[in-house]
Amino acid sequence: MHHYFMKFFLSALAALSVLCLVGPFDRVLASESENQPVSKETLKVLRETVLRYQRSPLVEMNVEKKVTFELLGKDRVYHGKVSLAEKRFRFETEDPEKNLILFDGQTLWTVQYPTSGTDGKIQVAKARLDKKNQSKILLSELLTGKALMTQFDFLKEEDQGNVVKLFAKPKKGGDQVTTLWITVNKKEKEVRSVEYSDELGNKTVMTFSDLRLQDTARPKIFSYKPEKNAEVTNF
Repeated sequence: MHHYFMKFFLSALAALSVLCLVGPFDRVLASESENQPVSKETLKVLRETVLRYQRSPLVEMNVEKKVTFELLGKDRVYHGKVSLAEKRFRFETEDPEKNLILFDGQTLWTVQYPTSGTDGKIQVAKARLDKKNQSKILLSELLTGKALMTQFDFLKEEDQGNVVKLFAKPKKGGDQVTTLWITVNKKEKEVRSVEYSDELGNKTVMTFSDLRLQDTARPKIFSYKPEKNAEVTNF
């Protein structure tokens, strides 16, 4: 069980490493490919979309996360809810397993609950992150942070009517993420999905729905205290 939990904790870190894409737009510089360059109009749509999220004290939405493992030839699908604020996030899933990944601004918590009907204990991993590592794994950076396009070059776009998909690659080598797509609804000004591949060929697609931009902050949802019967591992 402990070995499985260790794998869960490490995979959580890897899965979150891509999500550091959004920031001030005065530094937005898109690279153009010769065939399908990213248009100024598309960048404007992206700018307006993300600013909606950045101006909200609390962003909430549902998420479906599908991971395709290249070597295993298997897919795994998670359904859950994401809550975002600047430098903080909460990602909880109920299907197929009840899990929680939470960052309170200093500490990353990953919580794995036992399968219903079993006597297993709650497994908790606790990792305190320095500022350098925070910038790499914060889920909140997807929509509320300050790093848009500092780590990726946007190379082309696919206009699909109401939505547009932008393709990007990391500016520097050695990143776990090799390619990235972000899909934006142009009319609603909403990010609909983010998909990326890693250096092993694994593919992750995160599809968002039921966006809720709240008018007031709820700082308590970004705090966590281990349950009394939990087994806590420090990293």
